[in-house]
Amino acid sequence: MRIYNKILLNLSITAQVRACTEYCKRKGYIITKTYTDEARSALTDDRPQFQKSIQDARDGLYDVLVIHKLDRFARNRYDSAFYKRELRRAGVKIESVLEHLDDSPESILLESLLEGLAEYYSGNWTRYPPGRPLR
Repeated sequence: MRIYNKILLNLSITAQVRACTEYCKRKGYIITKTYTDEARSALTDDRPQFQKSIQDARDGLYDVLVIHKLDRFARNRYDSAFYKRELRRAGVKIESVLEHLDDSPESILLESLLEGLAEYYSGNWTRYPPGRPLR
């Protein structure tokens, strides 16, 4: 089972990188670096490549961070808000391949809901992991 999960994880990361690469090509973006933290949960900011992406933004190495999905960036609202603010301060815009958000009030509301759902899903997952009977 452990090997199976690692294989799925690697395929998932590969698919996410491919989707981000295709997105960048469609938008005419030049990819300067790809950041992946394999086998690391977005529940925490203790992810070396995530931290490297934030530092690179502060250093002015890129101006758009393309993510596959919002919950790949952070799965808790505090980290999400904190690091998005850090990126804004560095002049970096975040774009999600799967969630097409803009600066409209509706997108602000949707983004908040998606972040809350990601945090809920992660919290609920720890209470009721697959294979554990519900009581």
